Amino acid sequence: PLPGHDEIALTVSGAPHLCNDRSHHNQGRLAQVIVTFGQLGVPGTPRDGCWPECWGRSYPMCGQCWDSVLLAVRKARPGLAVTGPEDNAPASGPPQACTGALGLGPGSWQG
Repeated sequence: PLPGHDEIALTVSGAPHLCNDRSHHNQGRLAQVIVTFGQLGVPGTPRDGCWPECWGRSYPMCGQCWDSVLLAVRKARPGLAVTGPEDNAPASGPPQACTGALGLGPGSWQG
């Protein structure tokens, strides 16, 4: 099932995937996690929603990209829940609550 409201699910694929970030993809950087976004906000309230174009979609990400996404989403959605086995965390360690700037969502990286 897809992640729920204010939830992101992490999984690891059995097959290697390149990171979704365009420059990382071009460099051949492998993804460490598959990030599936739940509904991060309330539909129809753009100021409250975080990257609605990503809701219900999955993106392969390296640890650096996952950390950046987590920073941005936690700032916008402080009640965020991240689900998945502990060993699904990127090499930089388990996700931490931090602050960051909300920018373009992962769906804008690959074109």
